[in-house]
Amino acid sequence: MKAATPVNGSDTFPNTTTDVCTLIETLAVQEIRNVKSANRIDDGLYYYDLTDSDGVVIEQAVINKATKRVFDKTKCDMSPLDPSLAVRYFNNFETRQYKVTVRRDDIRKIIANKGVGVEDVVAEILDTLTQGRDSDDFKSSRSLIMNTEGLTDYRYTLAGVPANMEGVLYAIRDMYETLRDENSGYNLTMYETATPEKDIRIAISSKLMNLLDVTTLANIFNLSKVELMGKLVVIPVSDLTRANWYKVVVYDRMAFNRARRINDITFDECASGRYVNYFLTVEDAFFYSPLFKVVELDVSAAATAKYNSIITGLQVEPQDNNL
Repeated sequence: MKAATPVNGSDTFPNTTTDVCTLIETLAVQEIRNVKSANRIDDGLYYYDLTDSDGVVIEQAVINKATKRVFDKTKCDMSPLDPSLAVRYFNNFETRQYKVTVRRDDIRKIIANKGVGVEDVVAEILDTLTQGRDSDDFKSSRSLIMNTEGLTDYRYTLAGVPANMEGVLYAIRDMYETLRDENSGYNLTMYETATPEKDIRIAISSKLMNLLDVTTLANIFNLSKVELMGKLVVIPVSDLTRANWYKVVVYDRMAFNRARRINDITFDECASGRYVNYFLTVEDAFFYSPLFKVVELDVSAAATAKYNSIITGLQVEPQDNNL
């Protein structure tokens, strides 16, 4: 059985490539960015809609900037100098299916409200298919942003962790500037890269967001609250344990990706049983691209201190609301 492609992609792929640039020739998507100097979770991921594509491979590449050479007006250098590229391939698509059965005869028996028809109830039943899909999409998106291993731990850049909430605000600003500024060491390429500001996202866990002063946060970025919310990706964590409550991830939107190849509803009708089975089939991929900059920071120390200063009493794990 063939092993699945790792979530952070592969730097080799067994297909025909061009002779010079070593980029794969037949693709579902090819995403290339050159190096430039200078609130829903879905909105925080870069999305590839491949429902009309026959390809199964996504290629991302970063082209390094040209470097200066010694100018000699007495010579004509005719030798080629091809660009330096860092390439990653992704094809970790997985297929999942959701099923629900509709029994119109039984629905007719239970309808008491004359303002509600059979098809209204059927629509609600079919909606459970997309609700199941969207719930799984949310969990996969959250895990991709908050739990991907191997991201750059910003503690080592700060040489420590924030001691209080003022320190958290400073760290978020510093992380943002690290993405925006031209530097190396925060992605796989080792090229000096600067993320365009329009592509920078700030993921903050919802529990941490509750402790932050949004006005102060907007002010340190010289943004209005509306402009700030366009960059923030607030990650709901109320269903998770305290170990996941207080985290910040600042990233290039191209680093966290989702792609979808199949998303359709089909049905099988059982005439003898007078029921219809509906199936929602989805084939998609969630993947982290290490070609683009990401930094993360756990600020539990400062957030816990702030929490304890405003909430007193028992410090226990939250109850399981599903019990």
